[in-house]
Amino acid sequence: MRGVAAVTTALWVMAARAGEGTPGEGEPTPRVPAPTVGQHRTFVGLSVPLLEGGLALEGERELDDRSSVSLGLRVAFNAADWTSLSADSEHDYLLVAAEPGLRFYLRGRTLDGLWLGPRLELGQVWLRSRDEAAPVRAWREWEVGGAVLTGYSLRLGDGFTVQAALGLGLTYRRGLGLLSPREGEHYQVRGDPQGIWVAGPRGHLSVGWSF
Repeated sequence: MRGVAAVTTALWVMAARAGEGTPGEGEPTPRVPAPTVGQHRTFVGLSVPLLEGGLALEGERELDDRSSVSLGLRVAFNAADWTSLSADSEHDYLLVAAEPGLRFYLRGRTLDGLWLGPRLELGQVWLRSRDEAAPVRAWREWEVGGAVLTGYSLRLGDGFTVQAALGLGLTYRRGLGLLSPREGEHYQVRGDPQGIWVAGPRGHLSVGWSF
């Protein structure tokens, strides 16, 4: 919940700073250089998902002054072998996910303003039990889902860009089968064979450059 509060605060601060820069009545409107015709900016940065975990390489490509496409490649894993933070976890895991999306800018210009948009989430998880006595040691799961996010992109000097976002998502997860390394045989899918639906919040902070 602290991560959610941090992102919410960041969004309000960014929006407030943008509002302060709006010229009032009687004030001269600052001259903004017109974008070159046919030129579309691109953002590349590192994203930290505050609620899903892991790290992501984030990219965003401007379509026009009010919209863009985005793509995140996220990796998450259990770091119990290097840290004691997850020493009590029952499983080791590795998640690889692709997260394409669309963003519609409600205020400001693309890559520098308030936006809202959907995101698709596709991933696969490899899990391994830590119980050496159990006959089943490793299995895989796949997941597909989506989310709706609202966020703010702030473009600073020399193209340095900070982004923050919050939203809600829904994910469907299903096992691909269990594998025992001793016998090398596949077993019935563990748990609910129909899969499960998981709903939850989303949030991330990204830093990078736009050019």
